[in-house]
Amino acid sequence: MSTNVVLMDNRQLIPRWHESSNFYRLQYPGVKREKSSKNIDDIWVYDLKARWSTEKNIYSATDLFVALFTRARFDDIKYKEALDFLLRHYDELPPETKELVSKNGDPPFHIDNLNLNYAKIKIKELRRLVNTVPQSSILWVDLAFYYTVLGEVEKARKALIVAWNLGKNSSYVAKAYSRFLVHDREPEHALWVLRKSGFLEIDPSLCSASLSISSAFDIPDITVRKARKVLDGYTGDPIYASDLNAALGSIEFKSGSVKKAKKYFNDALSRPSENVNSQYAWLQYKYGFEVGGYPVVEKLSIEADVNMLYKKMEFKLCRDKLLDLYRFQPFTDAPLVDAGYISMLSLEDPNFVVETSVGRIPLTHMGFGELNNLVVAKLMLEDYSDLGLHLEILKRKCIDGTDADKAVYLATCGMSKIKLGDVGLGEELYEGAINFFSSKGYEKQKALAMYFYAKNIRHYNLEKYNSLMSEALRLAQANRMYELLQ
Repeated sequence: MSTNVVLMDNRQLIPRWHESSNFYRLQYPGVKREKSSKNIDDIWVYDLKARWSTEKNIYSATDLFVALFTRARFDDIKYKEALDFLLRHYDELPPETKELVSKNGDPPFHIDNLNLNYAKIKIKELRRLVNTVPQSSILWVDLAFYYTVLGEVEKARKALIVAWNLGKNSSYVAKAYSRFLVHDREPEHALWVLRKSGFLEIDPSLCSASLSISSAFDIPDITVRKARKVLDGYTGDPIYASDLNAALGSIEFKSGSVKKAKKYFNDALSRPSENVNSQYAWLQYKYGFEVGGYPVVEKLSIEADVNMLYKKMEFKLCRDKLLDLYRFQPFTDAPLVDAGYISMLSLEDPNFVVETSVGRIPLTHMGFGELNNLVVAKLMLEDYSDLGLHLEILKRKCIDGTDADKAVYLATCGMSKIKLGDVGLGEELYEGAINFFSSKGYEKQKALAMYFYAKNIRHYNLEKYNSLMSEALRLAQANRMYELLQ
């Protein structure tokens, strides 16, 4: 148990994944929309226009219309062609598309992922559409997106394989597929997908994705020298190179070259993506890194808000923002796991975890972190219903998990044993977990294990409680674990 998003130890610019119709406005929230027919097509728009020229159907028209609409390309001749086509086929359009082409304003964006009915409705609609237009790679990506929201990972994988086979040369498909693979703990496969896209040494967004994934998982892939070459050769809109500038800046900062890091971030922040804003905020809040003239603008990044509120120890507001971040990136439960973690540690509110997770998705579909939070929260409430079942499912998830997951499982079992009166076995399990974390240098996880161990052993051994709690708080202080220091 530890934070996944909040001031993480090694943040990189891993690509975001959004539903295609919302991608641009969520990825580039600070871009002022201006009517213009002179904008340079990014690779995604270029691909959509090429498909529209050969395949005039409802789906290709919808994709092209949404892409140009969210870029404010209202004077683009292809925007007008697509809109005209959709209006002439209005009666055949799905409800959301009808709303989009008949009303002014932003495209609809509403996903309440704590109530998953919306995702289920979207899956039903998308399955109907892929049966109608099976050659649309973007439709298959969107279907995978919503399957992932529901925790149906294998269905998502199959949909993405179809999308990949249909659109290997689409940067959107490549980034979405690679992000899914990172989410599913397959970073090497993710890097392979980016290489096979064919545009890794041309498209700065793909290059950034590769550089960031390889840096996050310490896997040799595209070199910094090649990444610089991609950046130097890019002549398009700077906003599409902002992630690569920030990725290179982050690597320079990590290597101690602060001056070079500031140069890259100065370029990145001149036209930043949401991911760049989040990366800059993380570096500032975690390490005090600043670029002159660029204060952190939290309103352009939910993740920046999360880190700011966490550092201010405003944990209730931080939890609320984590839920917003979960809605923003619903395919990963990491923000939801952190919200539960903060609820138990900082707000002493295990009920939040139970109310949020019970019935949200099947236990078998939950990630390890969310299910572990649920088990711990119920133990804190002395609710032992289905404890054996929950622990067995958690154990199964450890089989394909990390060694750290297995140690967390040991600690949770230790808590359950002490709660049920088998203090000796509980102590043995806790100490096994703590020894593992010590051997790996995982100080945050060690602090948490010692903290929970202390809380649960207090009734039986006050001296051990004092010793464990003192060491847990020392480690928390050293690692700036604000949730334990309030």
